Formats: sequence, C-alpha cells, structure tokens
Amino acid sequence: MKYAINYTHFIWFLLWRSTPEHLLQTAIIAPLTGIVLIMVLTRLADFLVALLLGWGVFLLVLSAVRAVAVRFGRGVR
Repeated sequence: MKYAINYTHFIWFLLWRSTPEHLLQTAIIAPLTGIVLIMVLTRLADFLVALLLGWGVFLLVLSAVRAVAVRFGRGVR
C-alpha cells in the first residue's frame, strides 16, 4: 500500500512536469489517485470491522467467564 502511494506520487510528478497544461495529470493521475485512495480506505474499513468484531468477541468471552465464575461462587455478583 505504501509503495502504491509512492509510485502514484512519482508518476504524478513525472507527468506533471512533462506535459503541457497538465492534461495527462487530469486524464491519468486523478483516476490512479482515486484508486489508491479507495484501496487505502477499504483496508482501513476492513481493519475497523475486524477491530469491532474482536472487541465484541472479547466482551462475549469476558461475560461468559464472569457467568461461570458467578455460577461456581468465585465471582462478584
């Protein structure tokens, strides 16, 4: 992901410096930048979903452990 962003910046720099009126920048680099941005946001969303699911499983296990401890008289009611 980091390399894709660096590659996009490099290509953007080359085309921006070498084309008159930045026509290729608009035609090529804008879609590439959008694609990279979508990739980054998708990975961020995947991470956040995994984090929330992990937190939910942790709370579920914690609740089950507490219920077992209360059942056998070792927990706080």
